[in-house]
Amino acid sequence: MGKIGIKFKIFLTVLLVYLFYIAPEYLTANTTRYIILTKSIVEDKVFYIDKYHELTRDKGFYEGRCYIGAAPGLSFMAIPLYLIVRPLVVSLPAAVYQDLGFNILNIFCTLFLSILPGAAISVLLYGILQQFDLKKKERLLIVFTSAFGTILFYYSTRFTAHSAGAFLLFSGFYILLKDKSSPSKRYLLFFAGLCLGLAVLVEYTLIIGSVLCLIYSIFNFKKQTASKYLFLVSGLVLPAFIYMYYHYKCFENPFALGTAYSEMIGPVPLVVPSPKIIFELLFGFYRGIFTYMPILLLSIYGIIIFFRHPKKEHLSEMAFVILFFSFIFLTIAVFASKLWPWGGDFGPRFFVCVIPFLMIPIAFACRAIEYKMIFGIAAISIFINWCGVQYGDADSALTNIGLFLFGGLNSNIAEWSYKLVNTYIRKLNVITHFSPFAGFIVLVALIYLIWRSEIDDTMRAQFSGE
Repeated sequence: MGKIGIKFKIFLTVLLVYLFYIAPEYLTANTTRYIILTKSIVEDKVFYIDKYHELTRDKGFYEGRCYIGAAPGLSFMAIPLYLIVRPLVVSLPAAVYQDLGFNILNIFCTLFLSILPGAAISVLLYGILQQFDLKKKERLLIVFTSAFGTILFYYSTRFTAHSAGAFLLFSGFYILLKDKSSPSKRYLLFFAGLCLGLAVLVEYTLIIGSVLCLIYSIFNFKKQTASKYLFLVSGLVLPAFIYMYYHYKCFENPFALGTAYSEMIGPVPLVVPSPKIIFELLFGFYRGIFTYMPILLLSIYGIIIFFRHPKKEHLSEMAFVILFFSFIFLTIAVFASKLWPWGGDFGPRFFVCVIPFLMIPIAFACRAIEYKMIFGIAAISIFINWCGVQYGDADSALTNIGLFLFGGLNSNIAEWSYKLVNTYIRKLNVITHFSPFAGFIVLVALIYLIWRSEIDDTMRAQFSGE
């Protein structure tokens, strides 16, 4: 199949896997804060969450009103979804609604604002990797390791801001990168600016990436096409206006940060991160980047390989990746210095935004390392994150591996389905849970059908000794 066919196969594969591991009962503070703000906006036409504030820990008070302690963008994006789902939710009996209402909203929001963006990131990454001298199997390995061998897997199956924010930022970067080699239509540059602005509205820390993308564009736009800046900046206007309006209405400061008023976070002093925090964020079992995602060690190696013999055509992209990772790491290290140990969940979630970018330098590592070795490291990363997406919250990268080895296959949707049937349809006095095994076999069969020609070609090559 042609390029479009391969990209569709990638999207469909990632989509199906993410759907299989969707987590309807993932209703932590990171999720409920967005849902209750959406409900407040739709039902009461207000930005404060006084009516629902007891449903989340991540909140803050200002002038007697309660607000979420996070950027509001994901809640704004969920408004049309809530308007569609609301008639179904409110039609449920009161006793059922209390337990299932948020689960149903969570499923729809996760599908459209986490799973679809996460699957789209894989397609964009493949498009970028086509600009590098790689074999098809190397591109696919990098793409699928990004999708399933990093914490992007986990956070794309939960309703949080991380997948959507990463997609928006990566989309803006993708358009600017493509414009570098093949000038884009003006409306695409407007769309790039829109994505970069929305990324900040979804997750405050992404202002780092958005600013770097604007600087990246300065080095790539030619003087005779300076009018491109008008379209790029025009795309930023609407998200910037929404940002300033929301924060002014809430905190009387158009440039305020909701996190500054959060009871969980609050103002964060500028400090020099301690060596202990730096080590924990890099290699610690609790939240270490390389512990949860060893594949990213190849990213660092790929950067080293590139700068041994740098090529001008990719210099600005590598500089972007290095600067973005460095600034994000320093920012998170500063936050961690105050907040450590850093809450519950799986892996260092605030680094999700930089993962797609860090997968790009692996293209250079492929030139210096055998495919089998890269495949082995990718397999370890995929196993760690596959265990994570099955068993959820963990205080160590090893926790969910142990749960998988002793408990076997698990599925959040199977767990929720069992609870649903056992609670609202009939008591299952003999059955203790629904096994995900049959569904997993169906999933594997569907993936085989999608990639049948590639798998068959690979098998024939192996048996023929090619």
